[in-house]
Amino acid sequence: MRYITDDGEEYTANNEAELVDAMRATSWSQAPDAASWMKDTAAQLKEGMNFDVAHDTPGNFVRDLIRCGLLKEAPDEPAAA
Repeated sequence: MRYITDDGEEYTANNEAELVDAMRATSWSQAPDAASWMKDTAAQLKEGMNFDVAHDTPGNFVRDLIRCGLLKEAPDEPAAA
């Protein structure tokens, strides 16, 4: 699955956990793991934008980022001929 953030970053992942790991890897955060990163990111979004983002599972986290308009699913690129 392909995803695009509201600022144009593109990610490809097989599932939400892989997407969270990929997003964490490109962030400035020094969170030691995905769970900490989701919790920190959710807190920043609540404080800065008043968005409520779940951080209990990667699936709920991604769902809420999509709901808030911060992330969208993109069509998979067609296979090269």
